[in-house]
Amino acid sequence: MQINKKLSTGLIVTLLALSTIAIAIPSAFAVVANLQAYTAMGAPITGGTVGQSIRVGGDSAAAWALVQFYWDSPANKIGEVYADGAGDFLLTGITVPEDVAGNHQILVNDGTGNVALNSNINPKLTISATKALPGDSLAVTGSGFGDEVPVGIYLGTITSVVTEAVADDDLDESPVVKGTVVLTVDVTVDGDIGGTAVTGPATLTVTDDGEGVLSGTLSDVVVDDGVVVEDGEVDVTIVGTINYATGGIALSASGVDSAAGTGTVLNIAVTIDAIDAAYQYAQYEVTPLGGITTSAAGSFAESILVPAIPVLSYGNYLDTAIDTDGNTANPTPVASLSVDYYILVNPISGPAGITVTLSGRIPANTVYEIRLDTTTIATGTSAADTTYTQTHQISSFLSKTAHTFYVVWGGTNTRSATFTVTESPRMALSSTSGMAGQVITISSVPGYPFSAGADLTLYINGAVVNGTTIDDRFGPTVAFGPASGTFTDLEFTIPALAPGVYAIELVDSYGASTGTMYTFTVVPTPETAVSMVGTVFYPGDTLAWSFSSTDTVTVAPTVTVRSPTGAVWWQGVWATTTSGPMTTVLYQNQLFGGAHATLPSNAPLGSWNWTAVYSTGSAANVKATGLFSVMAAATLDTVTTDIADLVDDISDISDDVATINTNINNLEDLIDALEVTVDIPELTTLTNDVASLKVSVSALDAVVTAVAGDVATVDTKIGTLTGTITGIEGNIATIETDVGTLQADISDVEANVDSTPAWIAVVLALVAAVAAIFAVITIRQKIAG
Repeated sequence: MQINKKLSTGLIVTLLALSTIAIAIPSAFAVVANLQAYTAMGAPITGGTVGQSIRVGGDSAAAWALVQFYWDSPANKIGEVYADGAGDFLLTGITVPEDVAGNHQILVNDGTGNVALNSNINPKLTISATKALPGDSLAVTGSGFGDEVPVGIYLGTITSVVTEAVADDDLDESPVVKGTVVLTVDVTVDGDIGGTAVTGPATLTVTDDGEGVLSGTLSDVVVDDGVVVEDGEVDVTIVGTINYATGGIALSASGVDSAAGTGTVLNIAVTIDAIDAAYQYAQYEVTPLGGITTSAAGSFAESILVPAIPVLSYGNYLDTAIDTDGNTANPTPVASLSVDYYILVNPISGPAGITVTLSGRIPANTVYEIRLDTTTIATGTSAADTTYTQTHQISSFLSKTAHTFYVVWGGTNTRSATFTVTESPRMALSSTSGMAGQVITISSVPGYPFSAGADLTLYINGAVVNGTTIDDRFGPTVAFGPASGTFTDLEFTIPALAPGVYAIELVDSYGASTGTMYTFTVVPTPETAVSMVGTVFYPGDTLAWSFSSTDTVTVAPTVTVRSPTGAVWWQGVWATTTSGPMTTVLYQNQLFGGAHATLPSNAPLGSWNWTAVYSTGSAANVKATGLFSVMAAATLDTVTTDIADLVDDISDISDDVATINTNINNLEDLIDALEVTVDIPELTTLTNDVASLKVSVSALDAVVTAVAGDVATVDTKIGTLTGTITGIEGNIATIETDVGTLQADISDVEANVDSTPAWIAVVLALVAAVAAIFAVITIRQKIAG
């Protein structure tokens, strides 16, 4: 068989293309693997409780892919995170959602499909107190139990009964744990089959539904004298109830003919012969009378009453919640409820000088005393609700060890609590100096803790910098156990203070303090300045920069210079020089490939840009940038052209001045033609005054401040004048003004090329003068008239 060459070639090309694609994007076919759940602290787990914070990690995801996480279904997203270049990923801060007990799945998807991680939800029980007395009401909550099932709450030990012969229809022990009863019931079945009397034994299993209902059925073989009653011909049913509180049970049995065409069974009677029971019982049941039923998500919230436990039976009782599916939970971290009189000391440890609170419960309206070791330190009478409270300051004379507080009443009744006196507290700072805005961490020093379970407040220079009431991550200290009073890696930000040395003090909510032991140095905020020396350059010029920093330069600047088109003309890494607190880049080190940046004759004209990228102890990859212009250098031709243009401008001004003179003559004729009566003596006086002004102009200490063309602006003692420069000798210019001729110093004048023609200023001055004359004439007319 021959193969078409074109077809063969096409197949080969296609296969090569596919193999190339597969090589180019292997991550597209990655499959997430090695999924594992962890506690928030990183310990591997296979499940958790509702509300618990967990982590989930894995590998083999597509490189840099967005990995998304779902609970049981893509409809329930619980988080997302990006994989790294190797495909590894770890999502933290996942909160186990509210759901029923049992196995669930965390679905992980990197865009190539879901991969499931099995994760169990375990039941959880929470009770609002760890100490109580009979009659107290306590809030209880549960989660992670079965779906809409009854739950019982119990105090004390739960005991299992494997086999018990039931007599008088009562279980021997109570209260009975709901849903745990299993009865084995022996019965005798009597009836007729085709006229033949049949009698035979049967055994049924009866269970309770957790709500007090017992039931069991049997479809089985009954044998009597060789006669076989086939399965399904006789159905036996037992129903009944159980009182969980007392253990009382009531049962009734019945049988029915369920045969269909295989004979008739009539007159069926079922007799209960014996009952054996297996069940669990507790010391006390505290389930509310109305019962507890979980939600569809397996949760509940109720209140319970502490039962009437006799004083002689006071003690610790295990708290247990059990649903009828068998899901069981105890509170954590304290699983037991203490039903007893008590004394509490708060905190349980701390240094001398702090004030502790002593509180608890004893019989109502009872006189008591508080003792520290063997010394009485307070007395009082308990309230009607059995409570009492006292405070006490820990003496510096107490040894630094454990001591015992007692509450004593009735002469012999006592309860006690332990308090440990510790060394004066100390703290360790990650740094004893820093600049404003820097983050510093503090930890307690081993052997020198603060008060147990205390809020913390940090002061610098007497002002609050951080505290537990401000930031709940800043404390409190550990409340219980060997590590009580300790803390690690609490953060604060150095405030905006002037550089200097300041007192820093950490105080807890019970009065423990580091005192004046510590100081903190606020250092100046480092500054880095990068700029170019000049902004306009010409071909042949050498570029230069200024670089200075009071910070630690960890990565030397890389400088790049680009032309107006964006092309890189120079790039180099500059060596820095440090002298004292200052780091600079000297001119001789501003090199690009070993040479300075000198603009060649063909350097493109226009706007160039430069960037300098460097890192300091305060910031990484800092970028400075700027612009500069490259212009063409002046030539003889350009200067000649500029002079020619200037001559043309002067000629235009001369023409404009001639036109102005003509207009002035016409204006004078117009004034002469006005038929007005003028008070001649007054005009004479005005003329004389003007002449006087003209004479005294020369004594005005005039200084020329600006020149535009041949028009000068002059500052004098009486104000600013403008006029025409008629001559210059040395630094002295002769200027004709409207009020006379004056001479002024032009040595400090800054020439200013004014684009406005000089004759406009002259016209404005003339218009103002004419207006003044008309005003005087008009006034005189009104007076004369």
